[in-house]
Amino acid sequence: MTLLKRLIQPTPLGLILLLVMLNRLSPATELTWVGCGITHNAFMADLAAAYQAQTGVAIGIAGGGATKGIHDITGKRADIGGACRYTLNKTPEEAGVLMIPVAWDAQVVVVHKDNPIESMTLAQLRDL
Repeated sequence: MTLLKRLIQPTPLGLILLLVMLNRLSPATELTWVGCGITHNAFMADLAAAYQAQTGVAIGIAGGGATKGIHDITGKRADIGGACRYTLNKTPEEAGVLMIPVAWDAQVVVVHKDNPIESMTLAQLRDL
């Protein structure tokens, strides 16, 4: 669990769910991360570099999306997965995964200052 606590850094950049198969967290000199493109593009390279500088353990990074991250964890092809969704517990590929939410993103609507709409309800937004 010490490795996991050091690896997870809360971030406001989006809903990030790290997937971990606890039996894969043995002492290692390199770990693999696969998952969500948003997480991959936003900060995983910086996080991996900082983690390696602190621990000496490298993290190999591959994108591929949330589903690939989850399936690579259950298929034991990766040590850590990043997902922007919860598991689909009814699928065998996603059974047995421990998901740890570390952040939620904030979604806002931004319009141009010249937009004539002065207000909108949540129901109206959902209808869009």
